[in-house]
Amino acid sequence: MLAIVNRWLFKIARSNFSAAFIGFAFRFLTAFMPLSKLNESSLAIAFYHPKPYWEKHALVVPKRAVRSLMSLDLSSEPGRLLLQNILILANKTAVDMKLEAFSILVNGGANQDVPQLHFHVASGFDQDGNRLGEEEPSAEQLLQASVHRKEAGWQIYELQKEAPFHQTVFVCEHKSADPNDLDPLVHLFSIIQKSIRSIEFHGFTVVINRDREAVQDHLMVSLLGKLKTTDSSTNNS
Repeated sequence: MLAIVNRWLFKIARSNFSAAFIGFAFRFLTAFMPLSKLNESSLAIAFYHPKPYWEKHALVVPKRAVRSLMSLDLSSEPGRLLLQNILILANKTAVDMKLEAFSILVNGGANQDVPQLHFHVASGFDQDGNRLGEEEPSAEQLLQASVHRKEAGWQIYELQKEAPFHQTVFVCEHKSADPNDLDPLVHLFSIIQKSIRSIEFHGFTVVINRDREAVQDHLMVSLLGKLKTTDSSTNNS
């Protein structure tokens, strides 16, 4: 019965009229939602995805109405605190799910199918047989980047992709031995927002790959997307 209700609610959440209701529900009604909760704070909630796309798949959702990543005001203290809380909850959720290698993802534009900001915590293969992390470029590919610049402690590479696809890779210049030091990552998201505004995306995904077993000297984050073309629809769901 719970599975049926979850599927029904998920279907409503993906509809165009649901934005206001979802924000209200996650702010005031999480105690009554039929969710398989994993973690919760005063600002966000983490739960198993009702229709998982990857082998291991959870969601982290803010407890207030935020339509998308681009709607999150990272110039304000509340916006930065919310993002930091979401990332803390995402990392804790991965630990509680016993995920050694995992990804934290957030979609936008045509890639976002629910009108409420939500982050994915995922691991393993997706429904098409692709493994998370395969999008991460090698050191050789980074050297061949069409654009290479620095900003606020991040090396930024724009990789050549077959049109209309685009990939920008952000590599932290400082060692990221402490995964709980989220200040550089929170600041990076403001840089990513600027990058998204400067690029005409039809849809995009931000991917942070983590491996608790391996030593990650420098944190790497990817912005992947499909550029707008004359044939691309601009109607985002």
